[in-house]
Amino acid sequence: MKSYAFYLSICLVLLRTTTLFAQPKTFTVNGKTDQSEKFLLILRNNGPLEYNNYYDSLPISSAGKFNMKIKMEDYEVVRLLNNGKAYNLFVQPGSSLRLNIKDSVVSFAGPMGKYANYYLDQRINDAAIFEKYSENNAGMSALLNYNPKKYFLIQDSILAEQNTFLDHYFANISEPSKVEFIRREKSLALYSDLYYKIQSSNTAYKEFAFFQRELNLPPVPCFDFSDEVTFDDKKLFALWSYKSFVQSALPPISKKILLDRQSTFEFGAWIDIQMELIDKWSKDPYCNFYNKAIILDFWVTQIKHNGILAWSDKLYALTKELQPMDNEMVLEDIKKNLDKIVLSTKFKKGAAAPGFTFIDSSGKKYDLEDFRGKKIYIDIWATWCAPCIALQPELEKRIAEYADNEKVIFISVAIDDKPDAWVKFLRKSKLNGLQLYSGEGLWKSQFAKDYEIFSLPWFIIIDESGNIASYPAPRPDNPTELEMLLQ
Repeated sequence: MKSYAFYLSICLVLLRTTTLFAQPKTFTVNGKTDQSEKFLLILRNNGPLEYNNYYDSLPISSAGKFNMKIKMEDYEVVRLLNNGKAYNLFVQPGSSLRLNIKDSVVSFAGPMGKYANYYLDQRINDAAIFEKYSENNAGMSALLNYNPKKYFLIQDSILAEQNTFLDHYFANISEPSKVEFIRREKSLALYSDLYYKIQSSNTAYKEFAFFQRELNLPPVPCFDFSDEVTFDDKKLFALWSYKSFVQSALPPISKKILLDRQSTFEFGAWIDIQMELIDKWSKDPYCNFYNKAIILDFWVTQIKHNGILAWSDKLYALTKELQPMDNEMVLEDIKKNLDKIVLSTKFKKGAAAPGFTFIDSSGKKYDLEDFRGKKIYIDIWATWCAPCIALQPELEKRIAEYADNEKVIFISVAIDDKPDAWVKFLRKSKLNGLQLYSGEGLWKSQFAKDYEIFSLPWFIIIDESGNIASYPAPRPDNPTELEMLLQ
């Protein structure tokens, strides 16, 4: 009996100790605001697809105070939305962050405050880096297409400076969260760097492969990332840059393999090879499923962008073949999105185009009716959108080709959150075509809502009668299709 009682007492002590020191699965946000809102919003991500995002709402008392515990399982980056601005917050279970909002300025304190402050300082540092390289390399954005090797080397220098800033910022901090934060930020930067490099329209660089060892391709400068890239890290799915990288890398690699196997192009075979590559490079079941879901989501979006509804049958079939992991709703969401696109008639050819009002840099207003009798090619972009800027040289070519055609007008509509960066960009770049601004609010602007603009770049053609001629329209680097629609 003594032996049993002894072991029982040890177990009870261990149980109490474990309970005492168990890390709580909540994160505390508290603080005070002098603003009149009744709550703050925190945007969170529950998976690699955009429609997995959801909000936590922080109620604010009449005295302007708030205090809330948010459930979470692991480190996470969330976005605080306040007064039209967004702030990145790196958070972890069992820790806390204090916010003070005064005169629309947000300050951070508490154990996780240093990471929120880093994001604020990072914006300033990145702006200074980009300004320096832009001043030293005139027409830097055009290099992406005309001298990609030089552009990539500049990008590598920028990435190195960003990583140096990150390391120095936390050099004197020693705690477990720092290691996870730096790992995440460097992964975000790596895949972001690769994603933007893949946007080059230079054919030789689209046929890169950091997997050239397997494909027996000659080495391509700046793309030898074989040892750094992985498809089997669960934490990467929280990064927008990883998703964009996967969606940009697999199609060109798989297309080359397809055309090596057969002389004719066929979409079903093309996407099957993408699934084969994921099976080859992603062995973890969880990662394998979500990589495939990312590719499916990409092709659903491409159907919407290019109006190729014939591809939908293959995508429906793949949603049935995939075995869901922990979240059956992922495939349901993809299927619902596909249904919405296939069945939608809002932007079909001949449908009335929603009205719009834009302004130029002098404040002059332009309405849809002002262009009645002309075909309008609308380029929707933003100054922070690298793929948009990469296409500007091709757009300039198309504008020059139609310069004598009075029945066609090219309009570039910037949807930057504020007009300042747009005006500054125009002064430096001296772009042709009619340069207009959609109004403040980014995706929340009335134009973005009415035309369902959720990604950039985006192109639309409206006919002489104010009806949709092509939505989405061919990109400016596809002159053959454009000529058919604009003639």
